[in-house]
Amino acid sequence: MKNLTLILVIILNITLFSTLVFSQVEPRNFTTAVNNVTSVAGFIVKGYTVVSPVNITPTCQSRLEQIYNSSDINACIPFISLSSLLSQSSTPSDSMLLYDAICSLQRCTDTFISSTLSSFKLDCTSDLATNNPAIYGVELLFTFYSPLISSYCFKNSTGGSCILKYREDYALYAGAGVSFAIPNPLNFTVLPDITNVPYLIVCTNCVKAMANTFLNYLSSNPGDYAIIGTNQGDINNRKTQYTAKCGSSFLDGEIPDTTNPILSTSKPSSSSNVFDNPLYKGLIIGGIALVLVLIVLFTIGCCIYKKVKKANKSSKIDYIPTPGTSTETRE
Repeated sequence: MKNLTLILVIILNITLFSTLVFSQVEPRNFTTAVNNVTSVAGFIVKGYTVVSPVNITPTCQSRLEQIYNSSDINACIPFISLSSLLSQSSTPSDSMLLYDAICSLQRCTDTFISSTLSSFKLDCTSDLATNNPAIYGVELLFTFYSPLISSYCFKNSTGGSCILKYREDYALYAGAGVSFAIPNPLNFTVLPDITNVPYLIVCTNCVKAMANTFLNYLSSNPGDYAIIGTNQGDINNRKTQYTAKCGSSFLDGEIPDTTNPILSTSKPSSSSNVFDNPLYKGLIIGGIALVLVLIVLFTIGCCIYKKVKKANKSSKIDYIPTPGTSTETRE
C-alpha cells in the first residue's frame, strides 16, 4: 500500500520538529501572505506548517495573496487568524485552539470552494506541474475541504476532538511513522493501516464518521483519487481490513452521532480477530484458565479416590468375636 502510506512517509521525514514553525528563509516571490497560506494549508491537510519555500510563478503568487486577503475566504477558512496562532510557539500542534478556530466558522459552500479551486489551479498550473510541495498542499486543502473540515470538527463523547483522540490512540499501536506531536488529518481519513490497532481503538463512532465522510466524498468525486496517489482498488483492499475488524456495516456510508460512545454498527464479521477486543480476550483467557484448573482438580480428585479405594480393599479388619461365635474376618 505504498500509495496510501505516502502521507505517513512525509510525516516520518519531519518528526524531528516538535512544534509548528514557519520557515525563516523566504526566496523571491515567497511573500508573507504566500507563506501563511501554504503553512495554514499544510497544517489543515497534513498537520504541520513546515514548508520548503521555493520560487513560484508571479501568477500563482498573486492568486495566493488574493486568497489570503479575501474576506469571503477568511469567513470560512481562517487563513489570517490561523497563521497568527500557528506562528506562536506557545500553541502546540494538538491545541484545541487551532481546531476551534476552524470549526467555529460557517462552512464554505461547495460552489465557492469549486470556484476558488478552479482559479487557483488556473493561476498555479506551472507550479503544480513541477510538484511544488507547498502549492500541492493548497490544492489538497481546496480539493478535500469538505471531508477534511468535517473530520476536524467531529467531537467525541467527552467533547474532545475525534481526530486528536484517534491520532493519540493510533500512535500507541501503529508503530513507526506516526507521531503524537504531529496530527495528520488527511491520512486518518484515508483509512490508515489498522493491522496492529485494537478493535476498541478503531471501531468507534468517531472513526466510522471520519472514514465514511471521506469515502462518501471519493465515491462522488472518483477523479480525486489520483490527487492523493491512490485508486479504487487500493481503497477497497483497505476497506476489507476495516469491515473484517469492525463489522460489515462499519463503512456503510452512514455518519453516526460521534458523541455517542456506543458504536452504531454491526458486530465484527466471522473473519475478525476477537483478540483485538481486550474484553473478549480477557474473558476467553479467563475461561480457558478456569477450565484448566477444573481439569487439574478433577484429575487430582480421581487419583486420590482411586488410591483410597485401593487401600480400603487391601486392608483386613479383624473383629473380636462375641462369646459363643467363631472369629469372622471381614473386608
